[in-house]
Amino acid sequence: MEAYQQGLEHLQNQRYAQAAQLLGEALRLRPEAPHVPAAKLALADALRRSGRAREAVVVLTALLAEGADRETGDDAHYLLAQVHEGLRDYDEARNGFRALVRRYPSSRLVGPARERLAELADLHPPPPPAVPAQQWVWIDGGFVQQSCGARAWVPAHWELRPVASLHRGHGH
Repeated sequence: MEAYQQGLEHLQNQRYAQAAQLLGEALRLRPEAPHVPAAKLALADALRRSGRAREAVVVLTALLAEGADRETGDDAHYLLAQVHEGLRDYDEARNGFRALVRRYPSSRLVGPARERLAELADLHPPPPPAVPAQQWVWIDGGFVQQSCGARAWVPAHWELRPVASLHRGHGH
């Protein structure tokens, strides 16, 4: 418990590397202690603030997979979303904020999560759905002669049509 308390003090005093070290030690010494979810949450925060965001993702993902308690679940989702946002993984950040709103609708963090979702929508909108490149075919008298992704040299009387415009099995 002493390492946990010291880790929290270091975190509060912005000594993030020392906080991460002590919180990790506290978890190794007493992995079954009642403060483990809170210690993991604090460890993830210390890791994020000390520039070790990828490690914070691992800790938070494990915490959520283990079934974070009511007191830390909403905080874990919010922090995980913040970490993903810092990593510029905006889709995962959106997913994290949405999960918080869905799973903890009465949390004090729902309002801030919705604000972040709105800001992400404005600043980093999701990409449009992927549209496959259009495939083209050259037609000669109703029969497909050559399939291509781009224009190719063919006899002048052949007609170029997108594949999507062809009727199934008829070629025109």
